[in-house]
Amino acid sequence: MTSPSKSLDGLAFRGMHGNNVPPRQDSYLVSVLAGMVRRPISAFLLRWNWKSAIVSAAYRAPIFFAVSVRHGIRMATAGVLVEAGFNAVGAGFYGAFLESVRNAQPAWLASLLATCAVPVLTQIVLNLVHYAAGTSVLHRGIILSILLSALSAAFNLYVMRRGAMLTGNDAEPFQRDLARLPVMIGGFLMILPRSLVRMFRKQDAGRGDKRP
Repeated sequence: MTSPSKSLDGLAFRGMHGNNVPPRQDSYLVSVLAGMVRRPISAFLLRWNWKSAIVSAAYRAPIFFAVSVRHGIRMATAGVLVEAGFNAVGAGFYGAFLESVRNAQPAWLASLLATCAVPVLTQIVLNLVHYAAGTSVLHRGIILSILLSALSAAFNLYVMRRGAMLTGNDAEPFQRDLARLPVMIGGFLMILPRSLVRMFRKQDAGRGDKRP
């Protein structure tokens, strides 16, 4: 009898690759993380994802400024510089991390680590930077930044698993990545509605099977 954990792993793998071929040993999440620990310069510095850095700074800065301007132009500007500067650098390293784990198995565990654990740690560091810079009073902007971190992490993993926003061997030109983003944003936003539709259809099918 197959254990629940093995079933989950198999489902995650089939959802990623569309077949039943077991993952290679070096594609397991533990092996990928171990490789990053052994070669941190290669994993993070040499693979620093400049695409993620540009996009992160470009959309975070105006949003943070808009919700913080009530504290004054000077304070809001200082907060934007901290937010954009930290996130540009951090997003590059985080993008390198996502690029490395995007195909790791089990996929559900890689997703959990990439979209929850690491963004939380990153946001804690960012809050400390805001405190040191004297911009920690911008509570609304910081709260919004936390939400954006979680959302952008999930979206970045989604697009990287589809070959966009990569800077390694599988990278496409940045212009092509940007051209693909509108369609990918639409697909990302439809994940939850499609999941709900499938769930309701399964429930309806189950009720139909039980009818005499």
